[in-house]
Amino acid sequence: MGSLEKLKRKLAVNPRSVRFSDLVRALRDLGYREVRAQGSHHVFRPGGPGPSMLVVRPHGGQTFCSVVDVKKVIALLEEKENDDEE
Repeated sequence: MGSLEKLKRKLAVNPRSVRFSDLVRALRDLGYREVRAQGSHHVFRPGGPGPSMLVVRPHGGQTFCSVVDVKKVIALLEEKENDDEE
């Protein structure tokens, strides 16, 4: 089992307790790079074709990322997994 699979499992098991660093690691493993950060909003773009991702860094006493952001990254991980199988 690769590290990307372990990370996907960690995100999927409990999407409410995912730290920003874990989301960034997953996006970087998928080939995304951070192109802009303005305040707590970080924009990631893939190296090739694909959608840009906006991830909001937790702030204001929050420790974990938004569930919506986590689910977007999980969807990208599943899409990559399906592409790899074909």
